[in-house]
Amino acid sequence: MIDAISGAIAGLRTAVDMTKVAVDTRDAIKIGEAKSALIERLLDVQNACLALQESNAALAQDKHLLAQEKRELEAQIVQMRDQANRLAQYERMHTPAGSIVFVDKTTKGSPDGAVYACASCMDEGKVSTLQPIFRGNQLTCPVHGTFGLNTEPQRGPMGMLFPKK
Repeated sequence: MIDAISGAIAGLRTAVDMTKVAVDTRDAIKIGEAKSALIERLLDVQNACLALQESNAALAQDKHLLAQEKRELEAQIVQMRDQANRLAQYERMHTPAGSIVFVDKTTKGSPDGAVYACASCMDEGKVSTLQPIFRGNQLTCPVHGTFGLNTEPQRGPMGMLFPKK
């Protein structure tokens, strides 16, 4: 009978050991499945992080481009304001000969004579000072040519009269 009890106890031990092996195997499978699920979730999070980094880089580049465009536009505004202030110094007038020119308001009544600017250049946003020629009877622009100032006949070299234009 002791042999039978010893055999039963040995069988019971074997059953317990087999149960432990089965539980350990089951736990190892569950742990493996949990690891796989965690790794899969970690990869999803990592991919989402990479997508966010790409999006962030694109937004940073857009921000940089917009800041550069803003600086350029601000510089254009300053340039346009300066140009408007410069052009505001002049007023449009007709010369006695019928030409349209701009005259500097500050020199209009000056004893040294008014300073004139080309109307065509002013329309282009530039100020080109007209230089007097033929003893002040005409004004010349380096870009657009000559404009009549007075209606009086012009005298050329040696006192010769030129016809009115």
